[in-house]
Amino acid sequence: MATNQAQFMQICTSLGHIKFFTLAILLCLVSQNSAWAQIIPLEEGPAMSSTKIPTTDSTPAKKIKRSDPKWQYANEISMANDSFYSWDSTFTYIQRYNKIHKTGIPYTDLGNTASPQLLLYFNPFVESGFNTGLKPYRVQNKTPDSLKFYKAAVPFTRFAYTQGGQGVFILDAMHTQNLAQGWNVSIDFSSVQNQQVYTGSGQNHLHRGTMAGSNYTNKKGNYQNTIILSWNRGRRAENRGLQNDTFFYRPTDGNSRVVGKYIPESNSAQSAYKQRHHVLEQHYLLGAEKNFSIFHRFDWIKESYEYNENEDILGSDTLFYGTQPYFYNGAFKDSSVWVQWNNSFGIRIKSKNKAIPFVLKTWYALDKIAYNSIYKTAANTTYNQSLQAALTAQTAHLTAHANTAIYFDGWNAGNYKFSADLRYNLASNWGVLAHIKSQIYRPVYISERYGTNYIRYAQNRPSTAANALSAGAWWSQKILFLSGQFTTGTTSKFLYLDTDGIFNQLNQLNYYNYKVNVKIKLGRFYIDQSFYIQSHSQIKEIPVPKFSSITGIYFQANTFKKAMLTRIGADIWYCSEYNGYHYQPMNATFYPGAKKSGNYPYVDFYVSGEVKTVMFYLKLEHANQFLADYGFNDTYSGAIGYPNEPLRFRFGIVWRFYN
Repeated sequence: MATNQAQFMQICTSLGHIKFFTLAILLCLVSQNSAWAQIIPLEEGPAMSSTKIPTTDSTPAKKIKRSDPKWQYANEISMANDSFYSWDSTFTYIQRYNKIHKTGIPYTDLGNTASPQLLLYFNPFVESGFNTGLKPYRVQNKTPDSLKFYKAAVPFTRFAYTQGGQGVFILDAMHTQNLAQGWNVSIDFSSVQNQQVYTGSGQNHLHRGTMAGSNYTNKKGNYQNTIILSWNRGRRAENRGLQNDTFFYRPTDGNSRVVGKYIPESNSAQSAYKQRHHVLEQHYLLGAEKNFSIFHRFDWIKESYEYNENEDILGSDTLFYGTQPYFYNGAFKDSSVWVQWNNSFGIRIKSKNKAIPFVLKTWYALDKIAYNSIYKTAANTTYNQSLQAALTAQTAHLTAHANTAIYFDGWNAGNYKFSADLRYNLASNWGVLAHIKSQIYRPVYISERYGTNYIRYAQNRPSTAANALSAGAWWSQKILFLSGQFTTGTTSKFLYLDTDGIFNQLNQLNYYNYKVNVKIKLGRFYIDQSFYIQSHSQIKEIPVPKFSSITGIYFQANTFKKAMLTRIGADIWYCSEYNGYHYQPMNATFYPGAKKSGNYPYVDFYVSGEVKTVMFYLKLEHANQFLADYGFNDTYSGAIGYPNEPLRFRFGIVWRFYN
């Protein structure tokens, strides 16, 4: 096993907000009725759609109208993908409202929903192009390419609302309709508000994400226009964690959690994160069959982070602020702002070859980037020039995607990225997967020019190189579904934050991981099990849990004379022990500490139901708070200083309207 893994590594090495919610309601009336993470810069949304594996819908809609309209990601429409996804209601986990928790990927946050997140599933790859290094809401944020457009036969609106203890209010809303033939609009809004999780905690938190998009094709079919506007915003009362955690847990003779006295480090710190990303893409289709187009895409991106402390500070806290803070003792305020203007010009060719139909898109990109701070003493402007291409091919059995980007001038000169994935269905119920990826990228901006918002320095770090190979398979039967994927890779000069919160790079790191999903149907009983196994050669510098899992077990049946589909079940989330992470609110980053975290299960019990177009759930979360046995960790399960939420009750409702 070790020999095979070493050989595999050698192979890898050789690979060289409110306004638009109101607009949604208005549209309903007119139609008469959301860090950078140091551990895993996850590429989500449309990038993952290529490996979408079909499953059998266990609750087909025959007599009642249950399903959402068919949909497609915005970036797939840009690639002239003609296929739309159908809503699969096999395992409708509406009670998993936490967008990161429901993925099953190991993570840490600040103990409440939609707070700054650090994903703990190692992945050395990043998005191509300019990276600020500031992404505290990697999963929660909405991204334009992941906006869904729909085949909406009639206007469709969906509201999802969650409320519970400790002042939690969550609202997700979407609306879509066709304003004319070939013209679909879609609006997506989310708001997550957490108030005092514990008495006197100062953990007030609000995150909002909004997207509004229009996809238009004229009657002649020779012009296509896509406009997407997106906003993300997070505001926090930054208490900087527990000042003393001995009041929060019982003594070591018992491991049960209690809600005790909460003494935060700060009562006057605040932060604000803002991100806007607007897209305009236009295609001019040529030829009798409209299989060739020239296009232009413009991206405008503005990202900012602000931190302020209102109370006077006696002397400089070097442990918290660093050795050379750029502010006077006492109240202070600082912010960082990045703005990008990205222009892409290219062509798209759609082949109608019957053997292997494909779409090829290639373009030249010119990006301009500007940075500044509230003091306007460190203004900087840079640019990028690159050549990029994307290819997709699809037959009845084969689906293949490839992407490449080469940066030949500017800030990211010398960078490149290549990725390709393939799925082949050997039969209607089973198939295989393969993936290859190689990348060289410049470290994120704040690590090269600014250690934090407050410690200024300039240096040029060596670029990071990463390579990976993946292989997997899936198999589906009426009562059983299995899928698994193994990935191994290597990276050099990988950027990370050390135990002092300082950016450093590792000379060499080898890693592997397994992802497995099992779904079982036994009559009216269902089991949905996902688990992740991972390890790498620098586990001390970059701690990750070696094992994590999320388990869903429930009973499902039609009740009340088949008028309601009822589910009664439990969710169990667990990850193994690892060194926990501190959160540094001044620059919204996580860095490893000495205290342990993990090795603790979270058990939730719920009852959910569905009546025609309405779904609801009642949920008891962290039900095992007082049942943890010896051997389980009794310190942190969130970031160090930020214990997770205690036993609580929540309820939610999802209501769909067809107008």
